[in-house]
Amino acid sequence: MDNVVKQPRTIFEQIVLAQEVTNDNVVALGDNLAVLNAKLDRLLEIFAPTSEPVASGADTMEQ
Repeated sequence: MDNVVKQPRTIFEQIVLAQEVTNDNVVALGDNLAVLNAKLDRLLEIFAPTSEPVASGADTMEQ
């Protein structure tokens, strides 16, 4: 029964209902951003170098 649409009786009720919808949308957007940030953090952990890269064979070459 969550799909019940409230019908405002006055302009003030309409304003309040519109504000509730806007607030719900902002909360949902915040939740989506939290998920996206978690995924980005995970990608950064995977692809960010954890140490200084070493050239292959740099220690074995004789001059």
